[in-house]
Amino acid sequence: MNFGIDSIMDTFEIGFDSKKIFFQLSGVIIALLGFFVFSWLGSGIKNLEILFNILGGIWLYMVLVLTHGGTCRMFYVELSSREKPSLPQTIKFVKDRALSLIGSPLLLLLSMALILVAEFASVWLLGKIPALGEILNALLCLPLFALNALIALLLLFGTALAMAIIAVDEFKAADTVKRIFEVVKKSPIYLILYYSFATLFLLLVILGVLIIYLLSLSLTSGIFWPITSALASGTFLATSLSSKIAVILLFVVLAFISALVFSYILVAIQGINTAIYLSIKERIK
Repeated sequence: MNFGIDSIMDTFEIGFDSKKIFFQLSGVIIALLGFFVFSWLGSGIKNLEILFNILGGIWLYMVLVLTHGGTCRMFYVELSSREKPSLPQTIKFVKDRALSLIGSPLLLLLSMALILVAEFASVWLLGKIPALGEILNALLCLPLFALNALIALLLLFGTALAMAIIAVDEFKAADTVKRIFEVVKKSPIYLILYYSFATLFLLLVILGVLIIYLLSLSLTSGIFWPITSALASGTFLATSLSSKIAVILLFVVLAFISALVFSYILVAIQGINTAIYLSIKERIK
């Protein structure tokens, strides 16, 4: 199949799917619940509060990364075969590739950190050479600038592409990082162009979704004004028990709808990453 701008645009329609949205929403909820549970367990315990917060952060990272990887996999299957993957298939993929999904972004960041350390060490060591060291450092300016430009591209696109690469190629963590370096090195201009277009289109979609959401929210609030008027007038506590329950249920429903809208945006972002990688992959074969 041919992938390109059309594939990126298709992701917004393909992402408007209850299976993908609920999968993404479930992952976010599980990640946040785990984080808050760890924070609650560590609250008030001296010398352990920081540890539990770190554990909560690790849990949050792991669940979100696995969720994003599963969403990318669903997009890949649908973009390449036009068939909707089942949730059991997606969960099996996430289980099989969990180490790669979790480890790839960390290994990528570690690789970039090591490159930066090597740069500082080289400049420092050359600077120790009397007279000649300053000249050698000056000559290093151009290659180091090019290397830092590569690192900047990796920071911008690397972690985003990692989940898509694993979803498409099922690489291990080390192979995924190698692939990221290859993609950024061989197609930097196309990466910038694709992500610039996708970001602009995403902002337009978000604007449209927010307008529809806010308009729907206003109309719904107006329809349910007899229920919500107690809040506006400040007499909520004085209302009957049934009215209190009705208001609470109404706000739970609205909060759930807001979460669905947010999840759709996250789903669309994973779809963009997958479509862009598929487009770039065709160019660097």
